[in-house]
Parts: sequence; C-alpha cells; structure tokens
Amino acid sequence: MTCKRIFPRFLSWKTAFLCLGVSISSLCARPVLAQETQATPSAQEGQTNLRYAVMIHGYHVLDATASYAMRPWGYGGTTHLYTVGLASWFLTANLTSTVEGRFDGDKAIPLSFDNQGYSRGKERHAHLTFDQAGPHITALTPIDDDREPLPKEELSSSLDMLSALAALLHNLEHHASCTMAGNVFDGLRLFHIDAQGPHQESIPEGRNPYYTGTAFRCDFSERQIGGFVKGSHHKAEQASPHPGTAWLKRLDNGQVVPVRIELQHPKLGKMVFVLQSLAYQP
Repeated sequence: MTCKRIFPRFLSWKTAFLCLGVSISSLCARPVLAQETQATPSAQEGQTNLRYAVMIHGYHVLDATASYAMRPWGYGGTTHLYTVGLASWFLTANLTSTVEGRFDGDKAIPLSFDNQGYSRGKERHAHLTFDQAGPHITALTPIDDDREPLPKEELSSSLDMLSALAALLHNLEHHASCTMAGNVFDGLRLFHIDAQGPHQESIPEGRNPYYTGTAFRCDFSERQIGGFVKGSHHKAEQASPHPGTAWLKRLDNGQVVPVRIELQHPKLGKMVFVLQSLAYQP
C-alpha cells in the first residue's frame, strides 16, 4: 500500500465533516423561522468539547474537534479538522467550520454555516445562509463552475451537515430516535441521507476509546444527488448509496454524543472516527 493511497490528495472537508453530520432531520417545506430575536447559544452556555481521532485504512491521519452548545430552542458550534503525525508529510488539511441555527419542534432550522481553511493544496472558503427558500451561497472560493445544475426542490429543503448532526442529537435526546431522512448541502454538492435506529449494541474496540460498553447504534446511508462534476466517470459510483454506522452514548446529564462513526467512502474506503476526549462546561 502506497502513501498516496493511505493519504490521498482528494481528501475534502466535506468527507470528514459528513462523518460528523451523519444523520439529518426529515424536512418537507422549510417552516417560518421561530424566535428570531433570541440569540443562539454562546460558547459559555453549557459548551460541550469533543476530540476525535480519524482513521483511514487503519492509520491515524486526522484529528477532529467539536465545541458546541444546544438548547431546546437553538444550537451553535465550531468544528476543526487537521492532519496529524505522519499524514502531515503527505497531506495538509486545516479547516474550521461554524454553524448557528434554531429548532422548530423537532426540526433544525439553520441560519448560517461557514467553512474555511487549507485543503487539497488551496485556501478554501464556503459560507451559506438559510431562509425559507433554502440555502444561499454568499461566499465560495475557489470558484467551481464545472458542475451540473443542482435540483432545485431537493436543494430548497437541505441543511448543512452540522445542522444535520444537531437534528440527530436533538431527536435522540428527546425521542430516542434516529430514524429520519433528508438532504445535506456543502456549497458544491447535494446529498441524500437516510438513517435508521437506534438499538443498543456494544461499541467496537478502537484506538484508545473514551467510552466502552454499550451505546445507541444508528445506521445510515448517503448518496450524492446533485453537484456532480460535468463528464465525471465517477458519477454512477457517487450516486450509489454508501453505508455507515454511528454509535452514540447518553451521558449522565442527558446529553447524547457520538463516540464512534464508521463510513465507507467511495474514494477513501473505510473511515473511522473514535472519540478521544470529552469535556462539558456547565
């Protein structure tokens, strides 16, 4: 196995953050935004801090951190993805994403999503805002106009991937369910995700796991439905469902956190996120 295969150049920020945003709330039409005058949770209001080791082909390639706060009426958070160890010799990635949104009942209503940093040899930036019509791209560099048009109806009901994760955690905490389906947009590509579960299962053994024992298991699949590169020979493969599994643990304070995520990526192969540390600031 070559280093190029272990640490491929085409690793994208979408690849890793999709793993963190594995499931999505089912949405039909986007409802009217609620509680417009109430601020999203600040970092000081019950912030949860998580750190994951990201394994590709069994090698520790990346670390991912997440800091977020969730309230019954809204959510806000930041994630950071960066290469570590030997992987840094062959691949450089350093990306930060932020999200703000609200809950309308069981639905996540994103307000804004931002991702910026260095990946695949370039500085990259994507910023999305959301309203009743769906997502709007307010910044995208570098420009990528060599893609097929996005399906308008599916795009209008889509979330960013971090809002999708917030919807999953919200539904697990309040209804003990991760059975849901919907669309995720990253600024270039549109994906459809289906999730089922949960049921109780032992967490697989992993690299220095923070938790062992039993956890909620949620199974999901994702497939690309829009934003394909024009003339791509990989379109059929990208449009096929790709399975994954997430194990989530309910903490003593009632929070649910992802402790392990496995995803079969069409190019990278098996990716595994393993929780390494957790801290909660009341």
